[in-house]
Amino acid sequence: MDFHCHLDLYPDARKVYSEASNRVEFVWLVTTSPRAFAATSKVLPATDKIFVSPGLHPEVADKKSGELDLLLLQMEGCSGVGEVGLDGSARYRQHFDLQIDILRAVLQKSATLGGVS
Repeated sequence: MDFHCHLDLYPDARKVYSEASNRVEFVWLVTTSPRAFAATSKVLPATDKIFVSPGLHPEVADKKSGELDLLLLQMEGCSGVGEVGLDGSARYRQHFDLQIDILRAVLQKSATLGGVS
């Protein structure tokens, strides 16, 4: 089951957010970058049905890697992180080593925070 959603990327995100709040049991709203998380969480706040988390999507790793320190800081105030991983497809393979570095940093921070052993 996949329950994550890029609600913030919908053209009318506020309307979709409201609909989701009324229709579903739970949505994990994952953001694609730390700056997107900062902006999204102000406009689409977490609720008991919608969990909003920071992340750094592997498809934008080369463009957003400068936000890694911000992501690690955001993790301290959030009980989960989403949209961090590896994409070795032909389109993103050239940045695979960078994706690995980001994933390692997130896993190390998770371990420090008690989320990974």
